[in-house]
Amino acid sequence: MSANGVAALDLRAATLCNEAFRRVLDTSLSLQTAAMALLPGENTGVELHRDVEQRFYVHQGTACFRFGENAGRAPPDDVGVTRIDVGVGGYLRVPRGTHHYVECAANARETLKLETCYSEVMHAPGTVHERMADAAREKEFRHSVASAAGGT
Repeated sequence: MSANGVAALDLRAATLCNEAFRRVLDTSLSLQTAAMALLPGENTGVELHRDVEQRFYVHQGTACFRFGENAGRAPPDDVGVTRIDVGVGGYLRVPRGTHHYVECAANARETLKLETCYSEVMHAPGTVHERMADAAREKEFRHSVASAAGGT
């Protein structure tokens, strides 16, 4: 529900009902909230948002976060990587300019369901990426938005 620029929704219900890799739930001028569902073994790939903070809240499963330039690499090539596992009810904030990678463990018994909020608009309002491959194709949108705004 939205009125006079105020948006209200049940984030927990929206996140738990979501089966798409990423579904944008709300977009304002400077914030964006999305629900994510990662299947066992699925990951986001390494991301780096130079001018955007991002936060995550886990509603189901365990999120395996990895940080550092080698975040997407497996041992022993993951030198300098920090790993943090976050379970149900857990919150994690990723500072600007931080390489990060999120995955649902391959041996997980359930889909990882989490909500994420960006400190700037990262995706077209209403965007739905059914799986990671769909999200990869949208990178051009983010780059075009960043270029138009004079950022990266």
